Amino acid sequence: MKRQSRRTFGQTAETSVLSQSVNGFSPVREQTIMIIHAENHWVTVAAVDEELWYLDSLRPHKPLTPYVIRQLLQLVATRVHNDGKLHLLIRPTTPQTNSSDCGVYAAAYAMELVVANVKGIQASFEETLIRSHLE
Repeated sequence: MKRQSRRTFGQTAETSVLSQSVNGFSPVREQTIMIIHAENHWVTVAAVDEELWYLDSLRPHKPLTPYVIRQLLQLVATRVHNDGKLHLLIRPTTPQTNSSDCGVYAAAYAMELVVANVKGIQASFEETLIRSHLE
């Protein structure tokens, strides 16, 4: 992943509630990193160059639900192929060790990608320090 400045990486944030509205999310046209809601779970999605990455802290990964698929199709509508399919790479990540830190892990993955540390998404996070580190 090429290192991007804050001004050129992503767009104005939108609430995940928009995915449930008639209009949905505004499509992303540039490289971006997003944290999306996945029904009682949070995951990180990154549109990087020509690829779309999906980072999930649960192992084994939960199957993609219609709710997540709808959000992805809204967010990256410009990357949907002519056959209506979206090519998604599920990247290996550091798994969470409990049932309550998915949002913290999603934020940690996003932070690692923002600083262009792709290998960091597989690093061992010090769980007792992860929240203070992200602050």
